[in-house]
Amino acid sequence: SLISIRFNLSNEQLFDKIIESINIKEDINDSKDKKEKWERIYFFKSLLLESNDYKETLNQLYLDSNDNNSKGVNLLTIHKAKGLEFKAVFIVGCNEGILPMKNADIEEERRLMYVAITRTKDFLLISSSCLLNDSLTKKSLKNSLFICEIIHRIKRV
Repeated sequence: SLISIRFNLSNEQLFDKIIESINIKEDINDSKDKKEKWERIYFFKSLLLESNDYKETLNQLYLDSNDNNSKGVNLLTIHKAKGLEFKAVFIVGCNEGILPMKNADIEEERRLMYVAITRTKDFLLISSSCLLNDSLTKKSLKNSLFICEIIHRIKRV
């Protein structure tokens, strides 16, 4: 699983592993506009690998979350994703104070995490940061208790 191998991969290798895991290669290669689609994938990959500032990287991308029928990237809040389903779902920012939010009702936050996890058809990636490094602050971050609960349940199975 990607949880167990993440720490042994570079960012580029992880990106390639994700592309492999969601079986997008077949879909792209079978499409009429495969050259354009591969160019988009490589462009997105290069943006992510060249940047240390993911906020700025995302600002460079055009993400249209209003068209849920498009075959592109949808950037949604968990609330906006309710009732929708996607081939691949990436849940980012699973750190204490973010998900669950600081001083929030833990059971409501747990329900939101459940909604986020159950939006996927085929592939789910949950990530957290180990360091907050912006212009004002540099501090260590802890994984969300939800990540710890998921890993604990996986180990019991």
